[in-house]
Amino acid sequence: MPKSIKGEKKRGPVEVVESKGVRVPVYLDPAFGKASYTIAYYADGRRVRERAPTLEAARQQAKAKIAELTSGAAHVGSLTPRQTAVVSDAVAVIKDIGVTLSQAAREYAEAYKILDGQGSVVDAARLFVKHRAENSLPAISFQDLAAKFLERNRIQDYSEEYRTDCRKHLAILTRALGSVLVGNLKQPDLAATLLAATNKGSARRYNNLRGTVNAMFSYAQREGYLPRDKKHEASLVEPLNDRSAGWIEIYTPAELEIVLKHIDSAFVPWIVLSGLGGLRTSEVHRVTWEMIRFDAKCIVLEKSFTKTKRRRVIPMGDALLAWLKPRVGKGRVYEGTLAAFESRMHAAWTVIADSHGKILVPKRRNGLRHSYGTYRFALLQDENKVSAEMGNSPSELREHYAEIALPGDAEKWFNVKPR
Repeated sequence: MPKSIKGEKKRGPVEVVESKGVRVPVYLDPAFGKASYTIAYYADGRRVRERAPTLEAARQQAKAKIAELTSGAAHVGSLTPRQTAVVSDAVAVIKDIGVTLSQAAREYAEAYKILDGQGSVVDAARLFVKHRAENSLPAISFQDLAAKFLERNRIQDYSEEYRTDCRKHLAILTRALGSVLVGNLKQPDLAATLLAATNKGSARRYNNLRGTVNAMFSYAQREGYLPRDKKHEASLVEPLNDRSAGWIEIYTPAELEIVLKHIDSAFVPWIVLSGLGGLRTSEVHRVTWEMIRFDAKCIVLEKSFTKTKRRRVIPMGDALLAWLKPRVGKGRVYEGTLAAFESRMHAAWTVIADSHGKILVPKRRNGLRHSYGTYRFALLQDENKVSAEMGNSPSELREHYAEIALPGDAEKWFNVKPR
């Protein structure tokens, strides 16, 4: 209960009575030297003031007036038929949301002022709900997401080569980002971390790390750890320009003959499946003899087997058939782990040397598969057909393999047969 005030009137209401979205202010209004109060409200389009002897009496009058106003009895007589229709329509619109017409109008007006012409109230409401939804996603740290992603790769039976690459890449990045929440990572953070991890050096290494993070963030979207309706931050990290990326090295037909003549016979299937069939090293490591269809003269790789998850049917020429038929067996062509397989291949290649120990044919990175793509494109002149055989995109294939070899050299390459 406010104290009686003598002298000047107190500015502003001493209390505001509010109910059902209607606000009625109560003012201290002394009269004849005694405390007195008034309430103010609008009715019939004009402001009305009523006096009360005490604050409690003013409260009761305000509550009664609010009930009268919200029932429509205080002003319905002053509305035209058209205005009455508009009010009735508005009341019908909001009847199911639990607010009064005056409350809806007041909150709309306040929201409109806050927006200041920068969009509609509906747009603001949608953005608010979207923001709340994004912030309500389950939080997960980088290291925990990496563990889930690697386990997914194992369950889905991705190639051992891919799983190994992901483990190596994420081990490097987890050292820097381990406990950071994935939802808090932004594009500049990821780009800076990738640069630091590569010592601002190899663009190829940077782009390989970027590819793994991009795949992991896409997985996080599908699992509900990141919003699904917009690009994730990893996808906004631009690849570095690697000027050497488009440069490839291939073998000549004469070099292929030397390699097949000198290499351990156990590795002949690897050489010809990659050089004359275009298989990746990881595919050669896992391929089975049952996939090599001698009757149909083709190699069939189901989509569950390939890196790109696309079925590939690779035609086998006479030379490839001649190298493989004498060695046909059952099960996998090469048993053991990929790491052991690559180690044995490296050791087998080092013995391709002359009597003085000089390597006759230097080993080139992915040289056999690159040679297949180059010579196959020179023969067919059709990036779509070669793309289907190799599992590359047509644009990538044209960028790497077009117009490097002559058709005559390609015929020699695919005619290297055992003697």
